[in-house]
Amino acid sequence: MKMVVFDWDGTLTPQRSSALADERRGFLTGVLEKLQELRAAGVLLAVATNQHPDMSLELIRERIAWLQGLFRFDAVLFAQTPERRKPQPAMLLEIAERFGVSPDQTLFVGDAETDRQAAEAAGCRFCWAEEFLGR
Repeated sequence: MKMVVFDWDGTLTPQRSSALADERRGFLTGVLEKLQELRAAGVLLAVATNQHPDMSLELIRERIAWLQGLFRFDAVLFAQTPERRKPQPAMLLEIAERFGVSPDQTLFVGDAETDRQAAEAAGCRFCWAEEFLGR
């Protein structure tokens, strides 16, 4: 596995809240340790999220900066149009292409059925967040 892509809400952090300030609690238990382990092994790390499709570009940038302040991901993608929202494979395929990694060398970790469906549609492997993070 060359790349691991994570869903955001419910996988890395608690389920989405209406305000950024509510998410400042940080990562769920075990997430930071797993990210550090993967980074040390040379694995590319990214995030693909559907969260808040009606967000302004300014708020999206703010949320990405907040997340990148917790841990430096190689890429963070938001689904800004309906055709990019999971279960569509667009974000996963874009991340894989951007880094020259084939989908079969990419693992998507998520907590929702739409995450599993997106991985399947993209030809990526999938793992439930609870299983991957040992929760």
